Amino acid sequence: MDQYWTGASGVVVLFKGKDFCIKRVKRVIGGRLLCIDVEWHQLKFRIINVYCPPDLNERLEVLKEIQPLLVCGSDVILGGDFNCLMDKKDRMTVATVRLDSSSEMLNNLIKDFKLNDTFRYKNPNTPGYTWSNEKTETKDILALIHT
Repeated sequence: MDQYWTGASGVVVLFKGKDFCIKRVKRVIGGRLLCIDVEWHQLKFRIINVYCPPDLNERLEVLKEIQPLLVCGSDVILGGDFNCLMDKKDRMTVATVRLDSSSEMLNNLIKDFKLNDTFRYKNPNTPGYTWSNEKTETKDILALIHT
């Protein structure tokens, strides 16, 4: 399989096996927000894949589009790179950590829809950093999966 990178942002969901039935695909925001309704062995669920921009205002616009997608009457898997911290302890740094309004919005979505951080559930004592910067010795948890 050939692989290449265009330098553009994007989201993708890959399925392995023939047991998945894709019921609906909705490209909510091109390259940023993808919603897929799936059936697998009579289990219906929704996958929402997110790539939030680093820019706060653009990130807020993407996050605003998620809430209506969570109201669907089936189980939801919400995952992706949110480019914001959920909690101050999600960053290892020597600098002061501040949460911004996108962190608050994402935390409210998670709480309001009773979603669970699947990595934290399975690995309560592992940091699980998904991004790092060697120059500033910073490590963050920015990519998450909630169910």
